[in-house]
Parts: sequence; C-alpha cells; structure tokens
Amino acid sequence: MPSPDLRNGDSSHLQDAGESAKPPDAASPKVAVMNAAPDTAAIEHLRQLGRGLDKLVEDVDELKRRLTSIEALVAIVHRDLVGHSDRIDRVDARLEQIERCLEFRRI
Repeated sequence: MPSPDLRNGDSSHLQDAGESAKPPDAASPKVAVMNAAPDTAAIEHLRQLGRGLDKLVEDVDELKRRLTSIEALVAIVHRDLVGHSDRIDRVDARLEQIERCLEFRRI
C-alpha cells in the first residue's frame, strides 16, 4: 500500500474497518460531544483569565490614582519643609543680630 500524501488531504490511512475514508463531520454526535467539552473548558478558562485581567487592570488604575495622591501630598510636605527651613534661617540670623547687639557670646 502506498504511503498517504497528507499534504493533499489524503486521509485514507485514517479508515477503520467498515468506515468511509471521509473525516468525521461536526454533525456527528460523538465528535460534537468530544470536541465541545475541551472547547467549553478552554473558553471558560479564557473567560476567567479575562475577568482576572480586568480586575488586575482596575487594581492598577486604583494604585495609580492613590500614588498620584501620595505624590501630591509629598510635594506639599516638601514645600512646607522648605518654607520652615527658610523661616528658621531668618530666625537664626535675627538671633545672631540680637546677640551681637547685647555682646552675648555663645559657649
């Protein structure tokens, strides 16, 4: 028997005793049941992955919003610290002037 040419769709080697050479069609109940379960399981798994991914995207968006808020608050705190530092420097300069006027020496 010559070897089948699979490139041209020759499926004669797939024949079982008493069956025709044509491949089973989707209308066959046995084929439909066998193919439906794996397809359904795979599709359901993909749906679950999609839902998980959607939840992950929502979580990342929420984290971005919260991080932006924290960054804004840190900027405000930094600005306040700079302002306090400037004020302390001015108070220190005035204290030095007062000490010179009173001829007060630091120990």
